[in-house]
Amino acid sequence: MKPLPHTVFIKNVHFSATPAEVEAEIRRQIRGVLHFTIPPGPSEGGHKGYGFLSFDSARRIEAALALNGGILLRGRPIYILKGWALTGQRWNTIPPLNWGWASARRRP
Repeated sequence: MKPLPHTVFIKNVHFSATPAEVEAEIRRQIRGVLHFTIPPGPSEGGHKGYGFLSFDSARRIEAALALNGGILLRGRPIYILKGWALTGQRWNTIPPLNWGWASARRRP
């Protein structure tokens, strides 16, 4: 399955906010959201504090990125980042950064 073409990552979602509450606030402030998901957390009814938004066009993504940190939910800003893709039920990210210490841990 191909990644959805216009997907962004959201973070800093308040843990006591329900997914329905987060979705309603995001859809109220951002137009063109096709798909919204927050992965469930370890506690029943909870979530992990991040999620994904898919848009109908790249122009809508740019408008959403302009609101980065401007959406407040329960006193916390929600941050919107590019570079994330959602494929089915798997979340694929950009490759992790090489911080240097990881290569020092390699065994010969």
